[in-house]
Amino acid sequence: MRERVRIWQHAILRGAWVPRTQGDLLTLWAHATKGEFPLYRECETPQFRVKGVPFAHGPNPFEPAPLLPGYQTTPPEEIPAQVDMLLELVAEDALPLEVRAAAAHFALGAIHPFRDGNGHCARMLMCAMLAPAYSLPTLLALDANIQKSRTEIEALFRSTTGKHQDAEGMCAFLLTLLLDAQTRILHSGKSIHLRYY
Repeated sequence: MRERVRIWQHAILRGAWVPRTQGDLLTLWAHATKGEFPLYRECETPQFRVKGVPFAHGPNPFEPAPLLPGYQTTPPEEIPAQVDMLLELVAEDALPLEVRAAAAHFALGAIHPFRDGNGHCARMLMCAMLAPAYSLPTLLALDANIQKSRTEIEALFRSTTGKHQDAEGMCAFLLTLLLDAQTRILHSGKSIHLRYY
């Protein structure tokens, strides 16, 4: 629920701005993780990670476990260049908005530019990108869908990055979650009604 409040704040109070620079992405991360418990934060101010992430969650929550070959994230020295490529994707208007938003969600997770809060930031980025075309209730329902589907998303993510496959399956799954969110909101009557003056 805290995350949906932060997405609401970003959409309503901040105009759902989308990052265009590395500094913008750091600011988005700060908004996306506000109020969360800092598990692996290296400093209080937003910054890209300066160390590798040589562990994954083990069988017990927060128990370190080695990452399998092929699952390593972007080395710290490559993060700035990879983030610039992500920001180019975000701004690329030749691709459909929904495809860009799903691909940006996947790309941010693959780069893993932050020590903690990458998932929060990826979901806020996707919702911010979709905000001009979708109602706020749809975006909040999408966030709920993504959080409910984390097991499936993680399996798709691991399969895609570990086997160096195309991200089409992962993006298609995220788009089905968007379609489900929009359909449920439209059928519930919670869509935003426009007033004409």
